[in-house]
Amino acid sequence: MKILNLLLMVFFSGLLSGGLIADSSTNESLSKDPRLSYVGKLIYESHGAKQVEQSANEEAVQLYSEAKFLYQQAVDQSDMAQSGRLLDQALKKMMTAVRLSRPETVKQEKNIRDFKARKDSVDTLLDAHDRVAKEKNQKRVNEQLHLQTEALFKEAKKLYDEGKFDQARKVMDGAYVMVKTSVKSLRGGDTLVRSLNFASTEEEYLYEVDRNDTHKMLIKVLLDKKKKSANVDMRIKQYEEKSLDLRLQAEESAGRGDFKGALKLIEESTYYLVKAIRSGGVYIPG
Repeated sequence: MKILNLLLMVFFSGLLSGGLIADSSTNESLSKDPRLSYVGKLIYESHGAKQVEQSANEEAVQLYSEAKFLYQQAVDQSDMAQSGRLLDQALKKMMTAVRLSRPETVKQEKNIRDFKARKDSVDTLLDAHDRVAKEKNQKRVNEQLHLQTEALFKEAKKLYDEGKFDQARKVMDGAYVMVKTSVKSLRGGDTLVRSLNFASTEEEYLYEVDRNDTHKMLIKVLLDKKKKSANVDMRIKQYEEKSLDLRLQAEESAGRGDFKGALKLIEESTYYLVKAIRSGGVYIPG
């Protein structure tokens, strides 16, 4: 915002002062116009310039190149009125380039923060899982959970590095759900994390739909590369088909406004996804 304000200030100061519309034809007079110095710094030295240079937005980069070209023409131009018009055009293109480059930069920074926050949340739950597993003498369960979580971390990082931020987030969310559920299971149903309070049955149903999606994703991440017999593959497929059938029934009930019935069906659908994962040789609480 400060950059755009400065750009606007420079633009309008030229209109008010008339510095580039003076009746002169010498480069010496031109070089004394304060806007040339300001705009030069904005285009070549400012944070906005660095922002555009680092942007992956092709349109912003192209406009930045055009702004530099127009600025150089303004510097070389002996006709003051024409030079002023060129400088105005350079400013406009620079303003647009900065604006186009900012959303992507902000989004990238947000993606980094969100990814780290999700990783920190899972790590915190893993620490809790370590403590509870030790209390309950469940070393094997704890070790298995760590292996599964590490596989999800690697998958999420791979997606993140490829720029698939939404997919990476879903994988991390899946890891969070898996660890949180395991902690609650080890504690015999005690809630480590405060229970969710839903404003309505519809809101609870939508939450369970998200959990259902997460478990479908876990099947892909945890089982796709795992060696399985033909019988195990068939059993997994049967559970997935049963889950899908229940999911479709749930969506039909929700479409009629019967969210209580839809909630029961979607929970049952997720139960069969849990059975599919367990059939593949991966334990997951359910």
